[in-house]
This record gives sequence, C-alpha cells and structure tokens, in this order.
Amino acid sequence: MDAKELRLGNLIRLGDVEAIVSILEMHNGTNSINELNQDMIEPVRLTTDILQRFSFKKKEGNNITWYLDDFEIGWYGNSYATWKLNYTVDGKITEVYSQIEFVHQFQNIYDDITRTKSQQKDKV
Repeated sequence: MDAKELRLGNLIRLGDVEAIVSILEMHNGTNSINELNQDMIEPVRLTTDILQRFSFKKKEGNNITWYLDDFEIGWYGNSYATWKLNYTVDGKITEVYSQIEFVHQFQNIYDDITRTKSQQKDKV
C-alpha cells in the first residue's frame, strides 16, 4: 500500500487489526507513516458493512444505494469497485463515478467533497 494515499483518520489494517491513521510525518514533501513498516499496512476493502459503521443508511427499496445526509453512494454496473456518488450543493445534484476499492479511497473522496461543500456554504 502506498502511504502517500493516506490521510489522518483513514481506516487501515495492520495484520489482523483495523487501525486509524493518527500519525503522519512529512518526508521530502510526501506523507509517510511514522515508525511503521509500510509493508505491514494493508488497505481495508470498502463494503456495505463499512458504510453502516460510518452511519450510512440503506436507501429504501434499493439494495445498492446508501446515504448520509445529502450524500449517496451506490455501486455501478457489475463491479463493486465502481461506485456512483451523488451529492447536493445548494440544491444542485452532482454525480461522480469513481473506482473505489478501499475505505481510505472513499474517506478521501468523501472528505474532499464535504470540505468543498462546507467552503462553498461559507462563501454565501
């Protein structure tokens, strides 16, 4: 796993244990995990069980779409790795299709979108 993809708060696996990234150091402009062998770090696969742990709810009558506030995620096509994200900013719905296989990838996209939404609301 490439530690440059990780941010504080990301869920990862260290052997048999799930862990949350809480220590990052900057080395030559890139993130690296402090005092951990990067070979020990494994990504956690994104599943509907994980979405539930993050407080997402299953959309009524729909087995493939989950929501939290005005953010929806559902798999698209025949692959669990392709996800469709819908989010609303100022009444406008935006759709994004993304290859998301692991929890940290979803967390990073979700954080980017919700941070952007928050910044847009602050400008109003």
